[in-house]
Amino acid sequence: MRLAPKLVLGSGVVLLLVGIVITTIGGSMIEDVSPESEDWSGKLIFQGVTPTVYEEKFDWDYIYNVWISEEADASKLKIEVTGTEAPGYFVPCEELDDCDIFDQDGKIPYYKYIGEIQVEESGEYKVNFNVISGYDFEVMVREDTSLLGILGSIGGTALCCGGFILIIIGAILASIMDNKSNSLPQLYHIVEDEGNSVNYSDNIPPITSIEEKKVEIKQEGSNWWESEIEKE
Repeated sequence: MRLAPKLVLGSGVVLLLVGIVITTIGGSMIEDVSPESEDWSGKLIFQGVTPTVYEEKFDWDYIYNVWISEEADASKLKIEVTGTEAPGYFVPCEELDDCDIFDQDGKIPYYKYIGEIQVEESGEYKVNFNVISGYDFEVMVREDTSLLGILGSIGGTALCCGGFILIIIGAILASIMDNKSNSLPQLYHIVEDEGNSVNYSDNIPPITSIEEKKVEIKQEGSNWWESEIEKE
């Protein structure tokens, strides 16, 4: 097999194996939670009544869903996220266009989902919940750790597909190159020269010595005039 097909096939096998490993790891990170469970939206890590402060370590690859009392007005709630090294943000569900994401699966009685907290880097963060006007109400934060697992599964699947494609391309290249080499056989014949056997390819004429060439020219030159006289 030629070098090019070997490299393509080898790269395809490596990508396939890496993709399988990443997909397996990503799948193991996704928790097996029923959609009917409250934990479908994440594990409860904080619950309190405004005004309140929640200070804890946040990871950049986790999702922190924020819920409030069902009858409360989210527009009256001010959420500030401050970090020791990097900023954090509260993103309302209207911007994410997912306010109804937990209306059925993962629905929590007497609460409603209003958005999520995002951080740029993992570290210690402080979240302040304050009501601008009106009465106080309950808030809670639920941690969803499935994002990294989902991304890992997607990335691993993509690598597996890429590996399969490279393996197919490598197999095709190997087949084409093998067919070409088999369709051009090398044919040789033997020429005896003073007891030595020499191989010549069919498309290369045998070497004729200078003396043999002279004899042929002399013989042809000595006979042409005799044949002309006989004709007359």
